[in-house]
Amino acid sequence: FKSYFSDKYDIDYIEYPLKSSWRNGLSASIKIAGDCAIIGYNGNMSPNRQRFSQAHETGHFFDSLVLNTGESQRFEDLLEKNYGESNLPDEWFANISAGMMLVEESGLLYSLRQGISFQSLCNLYSVSNTCLNIRLKQLLQFGYQVNSYYAYEAVTKYRLSNDNSDLLDCLSRIESYVM
Repeated sequence: FKSYFSDKYDIDYIEYPLKSSWRNGLSASIKIAGDCAIIGYNGNMSPNRQRFSQAHETGHFFDSLVLNTGESQRFEDLLEKNYGESNLPDEWFANISAGMMLVEESGLLYSLRQGISFQSLCNLYSVSNTCLNIRLKQLLQFGYQVNSYYAYEAVTKYRLSNDNSDLLDCLSRIESYVM
């Protein structure tokens, strides 16, 4: 995804040369200047975490374009501003955006119907359990209008026991209703 966004939206992705205490504390940050951006990321983290952090910050870039804020945010800013509930909608948007960038819908649906395990899907897409968990809930809630409780229950059942029957049931009911 990086090469596409880098070319299409003038985003530079730069690995931070972090030392000691910052190695585990900083995932990524973004600096936005007009309609371009620099996303710095921690190369000491796992490759899956690096990809998620880069996609998450790219989500902040699109949020900035849509809202026309041009706001930049660094990890240090969050610490100084007492990062809290007022930041949750922006973080939520960035997490959903990252999931959509890293786990595309048609392949995900195909894999679910093939009975691929939760962990195998994580490996297939090179994402963490958390990322896939968020992506599946987002797909059910916003793509298929499933209530949040049922989406949570279906995804949790799949994640913990590799039983995707509730997920598939939900998808098939919605698809048969639309057809």
